[in-house]
Amino acid sequence: MTIDLIYKFFCTTLYYVNDTGFLQKRNVNKYKKRDFGQMISFNVPPKVGTEEQYISEAIQSRKICGDGQFTKKCNAWLEEKTGTAKALLTTSCTHATEMAALLADIQPGDEVIMPSYTFVSTADAFVLRGAKVVFVDIRPDTMNIDENLIEDAITDKTKAIVPVHYAGVSCEMDTIMDIARRHHLLVIEDAAQGVGSTYKGKALGAIGDYGCYSFHETKNFSMGEGGALLIKDKKNVERAEIIREKGTNSIPGLMLAHLTCQASLMQRICGLSLKMKMLYLMIG
Repeated sequence: MTIDLIYKFFCTTLYYVNDTGFLQKRNVNKYKKRDFGQMISFNVPPKVGTEEQYISEAIQSRKICGDGQFTKKCNAWLEEKTGTAKALLTTSCTHATEMAALLADIQPGDEVIMPSYTFVSTADAFVLRGAKVVFVDIRPDTMNIDENLIEDAITDKTKAIVPVHYAGVSCEMDTIMDIARRHHLLVIEDAAQGVGSTYKGKALGAIGDYGCYSFHETKNFSMGEGGALLIKDKKNVERAEIIREKGTNSIPGLMLAHLTCQASLMQRICGLSLKMKMLYLMIG
């Protein structure tokens, strides 16, 4: 509707500036109504036919909140396919990146390097922690961060590098990981569009310390909304689970470990509520 109105506006404008710089009356009679019904969709949500069956199974199981049977299956599938120590489904890739910023202990005044061409969520996650985002120019061939410019952007305040695998095309991760090792920096991969993509046989998102996936309707694996955080080092898994569970220890296994405390449910750290909802999984 909006496109049609804009088109009509321009086609029915009475005057326009011609090549000589004078106003000239437009011949509106030569314009015909366009057929917008033939426009190519930006994306079409996939449907494989099992969605209603899975919704029914979830209802029958009497468990439709996050971390049910479908969450566990999806986590296990991601871990198997990527080789990461732990995959945690989240409500979005944005929230996965915010979790990564918390796990990286980003503090006010820290600097985080990322490409100048990316979606706002990449920067927002770190700005919310008080960090200064340092943009590095991109390569014209891949639209990814130019790995040869990263080292010049590093200061004594730099805490992390955030490579973005634009359109699922991998950044030069060997070079980036080498720079990170030499300067003692964390690497947080924005692999929102990189589910299923690899770099030299390694799954994107599972190369750096943390990786962030998107399952938005427009991505290559879609469930309407949703995301995932990949965690490379097992020592960071428990803290990640606590952050994802509102900062509490109300996670199966962790609850048992803390039953000796005065209260079985304890607030451990500041956290978020980022469990992916079952409905997303059942249609994905």
